[in-house]
Amino acid sequence: MKSATLRVVLLLAVAGSAKSLDWVKAGDGSQAMCAGVETDCNDAASCTRVAFGPCGGVASPEFYFQAEVHGFAFINATDAAYLTNMQEMKGSAVANNNYRAIDGDLTDGDATYARITAGQYTGDDPSVNGGYIGMASYLLKKGTISINQNDFLVPDGPGLSTTTSKKACIAELDTTTNTCGAALTYKTGDFKFSLFGFTIGSSFALPSGVTYLGIRTKLTKKNFPADVEVTFNGKTKTLAGSTAIGTSDVTSVELTGTNRSLTIDFPQKYNVGDITDVGEASTPTATKDVKIKVAAVDGDADSIYVDYLFDATDLQTANKYLVYDPTVSEVLIVSSSWSSTVSSSSTVSSSSTGSSSSTGSWSSTESVSEAALARPALLVLVMGVVAALLHRP
Repeated sequence: MKSATLRVVLLLAVAGSAKSLDWVKAGDGSQAMCAGVETDCNDAASCTRVAFGPCGGVASPEFYFQAEVHGFAFINATDAAYLTNMQEMKGSAVANNNYRAIDGDLTDGDATYARITAGQYTGDDPSVNGGYIGMASYLLKKGTISINQNDFLVPDGPGLSTTTSKKACIAELDTTTNTCGAALTYKTGDFKFSLFGFTIGSSFALPSGVTYLGIRTKLTKKNFPADVEVTFNGKTKTLAGSTAIGTSDVTSVELTGTNRSLTIDFPQKYNVGDITDVGEASTPTATKDVKIKVAAVDGDADSIYVDYLFDATDLQTANKYLVYDPTVSEVLIVSSSWSSTVSSSSTVSSSSTGSSSSTGSWSSTESVSEAALARPALLVLVMGVVAALLHRP
């Protein structure tokens, strides 16, 4: 049987000491959410690193998730065998290859939102044969937005320091009308992120036998209680042991502790399409099924890799893009020594809400659907692939 080969393009230098985060708050009261970034960055991991957490009544979260893009891969195997026989490769050495922009007060009508977008070229010479992968994160600070497209800042070409804002469809393709699908609605405090990527080069070609292109993200929990347990797919699978998830597809991640519980639901769809002659992302040519996997991080019990695998069939030539725009459903349960009944909910995205109620003696339970998660990218698990808008070289 043919051995599986995974060639990973590393986008991450050896991690150094943790850096301080600058936080942006969205919403008011107990359900306020915060997103944070590192002020200084020098590689793809630190530049795409985004933190998310609830910050009601405080300036910054006491506990939060951190997501980052970790790498890019060509996979010569079935999705079930993708971890076998890994070969590491370096990212591109072109100049100006750490792209990041932070906009804290963008507007859309009466709504205000923050956007953090970052990415990096791959390949020895992307102008000949390479690609671009990145992540964009959005925190809705005030108001409501209904959209079926995202704006992405993308480089104007390999080695150039300038960027241009492009639009790409994040909704599923409407196959009846062959147009971008219905708008998604986001409200104050909602957090979302997208993974994006595109192929580039005058002589672009995938290596022989490639079946999937992968993006690896890393998701890390910070300051969570020690008793938090990580499970998958409705608490039916674990990372190791007799119920290990192995290379099975991931549909959800659950973090459960005595006082806090968080569920992350992974959407199973992404868009692919063409980059036009003027560098715009066209209407998607298809909405496809993504393969999402998880893996342990050696020496780091608080982190997991989330790997997103995309069908290589649609990415055989230059100027093809892919976009993965996750919908994450999070439920936070906080118990405290009070005698009362509390029921509340807030929307994380157009398709995820959470609510529950309970009565307890000397205890209360608040179940809140929070937008506090670092969207799986990533293999940022980070993170997601969001529309890739490409400028032709």
